[in-house]
Amino acid sequence: MKIGGDFNCVITSDTTGHYNHSRAVAELIHGFALKDTWKQNPTKPIYTHHSISGATRNYRIHTTQELLEKKLGIEIIAAAFTDHHAVLLRLAVDTPILRMGGGRWKMNTAMFRDKRIQ
Repeated sequence: MKIGGDFNCVITSDTTGHYNHSRAVAELIHGFALKDTWKQNPTKPIYTHHSISGATRNYRIHTTQELLEKKLGIEIIAAAFTDHHAVLLRLAVDTPILRMGGGRWKMNTAMFRDKRIQ
């Protein structure tokens, strides 16, 4: 089973101000054994939402361990004209890369001798 989601709520104290703890989301995360994809540096926290009363990391992406192992990277990016930041999660995919031919293309010059093309 693979599951993941951006729950857009506060479940821990990743905030500088008052917050409403979501017990339902905390139980869902615990029940499915989901892992947080962001490894926060406790000495330099990064938040995804800023307001006058404080800042929170309310955009949280949790996945199963199976999906977490496919994580290539995650970034929190400032977005213009909003108090929210974007969260970019990159995952490896299992789809094989299709390779066609030898990697070069050669024109069939015989078509220039065809009267219909001339």
